[in-house]
Amino acid sequence: AEDLGGALPFAVTVAEGDRSDAVAAARAAQDAGAAFVILQPPPVQGASEADQIRFFGGIADRLDIPVAIQNAPQYLGVGLTVDGISALHLQHPNVSIIKAEGSALFVNELHERTGGRLTIFNGRCGLELTDNLRAGCRGMIPGIESLDVQSRIFDLMTSRDPADEAEADRLYAEILPMLVFIIQSLDAFICYGKRIAARRLGIGPVHDRQPALRPDPNGLAWAERLSVQLRPFEI
Repeated sequence: AEDLGGALPFAVTVAEGDRSDAVAAARAAQDAGAAFVILQPPPVQGASEADQIRFFGGIADRLDIPVAIQNAPQYLGVGLTVDGISALHLQHPNVSIIKAEGSALFVNELHERTGGRLTIFNGRCGLELTDNLRAGCRGMIPGIESLDVQSRIFDLMTSRDPADEAEADRLYAEILPMLVFIIQSLDAFICYGKRIAARRLGIGPVHDRQPALRPDPNGLAWAERLSVQLRPFEI
């Protein structure tokens, strides 16, 4: 908040698994100037959809800022269906933003089934970036590895110029091999994505905070090759 100085909105992820702690963290974020908070699912493997709705709703009802949920069943082991997300929003209207971690087809279904009432972002490092924007995403929340390129793609896609859209698809094709390489798992994303970001930013060495995936020699070589292909970071 201090660095931005009000120039841009920002969001804060709230990962506390206890409702009271989550509310306290969200209120602290609001006091610091956060535009909205992003809630992660309850830390219970196999939590039912009804359990998740109660968990998210119980927090959202005690807040007076927009609330997003991170819906990442593929990576977190628990998540909501399109029907569950719609029910959560209808029961708790300030849950109005979704950080999806799913396919562009999932985003398209969610956008259509909720009538555009939700602001939808997607993550997954920016995988299917251009199609996510076509499917109704308001924007993306990628990692930092190709943030400069993805920002350029977003600007091109939102210009509504067919030539710009074609250029966006070309740029996306350039970064796609890197995205596929690092997003195979959260461990791989942290291990190799961190190294690609560091290489492009010209910083290092990279230190892994344990426990962490031990980098494979081939993986390091591939990360280096992909980093060089993307050129230095452009801000």
